[in-house]
Amino acid sequence: MTDDKNFKVKKKWIYVAAAAMIVLVLFGFIRFQIIPQGTQVKVYVAPDGTEFSDYYQYYNYYMQKWGQAPPESPPIGTPPTRDASKIQITLQDKPAGASVSGTTTEVDIMQIVNGVADFLTRTETVAFSSATVQSALYYGQNSILVFHVLSDTDKSGGTDHYDAWYWTKLADAAAVYEFSPSCVSLPAGASAPYKYNWIGGGSPTGFTVQFTSGTTPYWDLGVMLLTPRVSAANLDTYLKGRGVTLASLTDGSTWVDTDGEITANHTMSTTSEDFYIEGYGMAIDVSYGVPQYSITQNGELLTRNAVLMMSTTMTSIGTSTLSDNQWFPISLSTLTAEKAFYTVIPAQIPVRSQKIQFSVKIPVDAASAASATKYIFKFWLIDNQVPAYVAQGSSSTGIPTAYGIVNEYGLDATIFARALTVSSGAGATEILRVYVTTP
Repeated sequence: MTDDKNFKVKKKWIYVAAAAMIVLVLFGFIRFQIIPQGTQVKVYVAPDGTEFSDYYQYYNYYMQKWGQAPPESPPIGTPPTRDASKIQITLQDKPAGASVSGTTTEVDIMQIVNGVADFLTRTETVAFSSATVQSALYYGQNSILVFHVLSDTDKSGGTDHYDAWYWTKLADAAAVYEFSPSCVSLPAGASAPYKYNWIGGGSPTGFTVQFTSGTTPYWDLGVMLLTPRVSAANLDTYLKGRGVTLASLTDGSTWVDTDGEITANHTMSTTSEDFYIEGYGMAIDVSYGVPQYSITQNGELLTRNAVLMMSTTMTSIGTSTLSDNQWFPISLSTLTAEKAFYTVIPAQIPVRSQKIQFSVKIPVDAASAASATKYIFKFWLIDNQVPAYVAQGSSSTGIPTAYGIVNEYGLDATIFARALTVSSGAGATEILRVYVTTP
């Protein structure tokens, strides 16, 4: 009898436990999710066909496009701890730390979707009517965003600002980084329109994402910096040999492109001599040659630099010493009477309240050139060029057309506005020239 009684008690508690479990399930306190083997991750499809594997990216996209929540419920699990909120950015210049705002001062925002960077997309553009602005749209927690910042305002002694790019992930205390092409990779065999795999990384700015709650919560990304560019009139350029000025440009427009404008021609004392192009900024806190990024109509991400180009009638000039000093050949079929080379100018950014100054070495090896012979050397200094294009003989004074994430660029023109052209088989439209006679 005792055993039967114990059995009945145990059976009764089993019924009670089962009933309690049923109640908990019915009221949602316990949920079961059966995932058959081979089940794929759920994909959320927006009305325009855009697909998302992350519900909260999908939710944010839906809210931005259609102004209401999507019909699907969030997945089972822990929801984000932060509501979708606006973004706040403060803009200053580098190195002075002065605020930047005004006409055509903007930030373009692009969202990384499912680990893919599609530079032909732009989520929104926000104008800096003041140094600190907020986005019009709301962005969900853990969204990865890329920012293109621009301004064509002119600092004293400068013209426009070089564009800047940043990225971050919207999460508490997440770092804000400077964006560079190393943050993405192009899949092998990719074809136009190009889409990149997102990698991340880069140099941290020192600012982190801070969520500010309240009536109107927002993600504060701290300060983003733009670099003001020196004006052409304030970038004095000299060509020197053995310390003597051979030709110079000190007003940004009086080119030394005729023989009568040469300050002094030069006779080499040996068959191997070094010449120099020297640049001097004539105003404080303005820069030159900051690398720029542009997007083609096919979505390709390009890097642009300031370059110094040289052509010479000394077609037998030694190329080994040029190569050792980072001078590379220019392949241009129409340049039949001269040889041409280029080198990339590193970014020239002064410390606060100082001026830029740079020097580029031009090693001339004339061992294979005819002796006691006069040769002409011509030079072009110009920013915002694609080195790979320059190597093929293509340089441009124009600013690229804006596509995708880029609403527009901050630079309105190149400095200096003289590209390598060819006339009668020789380089033309140079900014400086000189005649060098071999020993």
